[in-house]
Amino acid sequence: MRRDADAAPCQRVGDLLDDRLTDVARRIAALQALRESITTLRAQASRADEAACPPSRPAASSSRLGRIVSVCCMVTIC
Repeated sequence: MRRDADAAPCQRVGDLLDDRLTDVARRIAALQALRESITTLRAQASRADEAACPPSRPAASSSRLGRIVSVCCMVTIC
């Protein structure tokens, strides 16, 4: 990296690493929120009355990291 910018190359590298750390922290927060949502749904599903639930059928699916995740229809009675 050339020194014709205001910041030294080490400062630029540090800035890039800070940006990357911020991105990683954002992704971790999103995954933690997703985990909390799934945990809540799982708890609700374990309390659901099987007789009141319609047969499971995929409502949507997406491929993420080589895995297929199916979102099943679920009736939540609060």
